[in-house]
Amino acid sequence: MEQTPEKTLDGSKPKKSATTWLKEKAILLVMSGHHFGQGLVLDTGLSVIGRQAEGCQLAIADDKLSKQHFNIVRSPEGFFLDDAGSKNGTWLNGKAVAKMTRLAYGDRIIAGGTVFRFFIEESLERD
Repeated sequence: MEQTPEKTLDGSKPKKSATTWLKEKAILLVMSGHHFGQGLVLDTGLSVIGRQAEGCQLAIADDKLSKQHFNIVRSPEGFFLDDAGSKNGTWLNGKAVAKMTRLAYGDRIIAGGTVFRFFIEESLERD
């Protein structure tokens, strides 16, 4: 029997499996600018997003983005957003990201001058 952790990465208590229809992979889509429609499948433990191609899994030509602007971390508890010490900050649904924060389906992320959306893989049937 799988054990549920007492706390998640963001310090909150884990929720009961209300997401049984959701899968373990996610995608981050660029929703603005010249990179509109570009995406990154989030299927590894750490994904770095920024302006610099080296060291980033998704590089966006945006002068307002830091070289390594934000991270998305995949853990057994879900997906989490963390600002990587960027100059201009990272915003999640209109709020500045000050600590690692759990992501939810459809979340809007703004970094530099770029808008992103986060989606989790879906299934038509329960596994």
